[in-house]
Amino acid sequence: MSDTDEAQREFIRAWYTWRHTPLPVDTYRSNRSGDPSYTVEFALDHLRSYVYALGSAFMEERPRDYPALVADQLEQLHNAEADLENGPIPEDRRAPYREYVDATRIVLHRLLARAAAQRG
Repeated sequence: MSDTDEAQREFIRAWYTWRHTPLPVDTYRSNRSGDPSYTVEFALDHLRSYVYALGSAFMEERPRDYPALVADQLEQLHNAEADLENGPIPEDRRAPYREYVDATRIVLHRLLARAAAQRG
């Protein structure tokens, strides 16, 4: 099996996992802006839209500067994660956010690896 095939399989697995990882944004979507999780949920909700569009464009083989776009989304993810870890959300409520952040990071890295293998 080629590196390209392996990178494709890993990306597809990560995409499936990410798409099925619950997005914890009930507070944001309920517009409870005073809740400690509001800003993290806001960031994750917007990030999901961008990552979904990026992944869809990649699967449809639309030309994009994928390394630059993935780097931008990883930066946004890092900022959301920093807000989570340094913010007022109680520790016992952080697990769903961490799970989503981890799944997002993996899918972005797999997309980047797949794009590199495709060019390679």
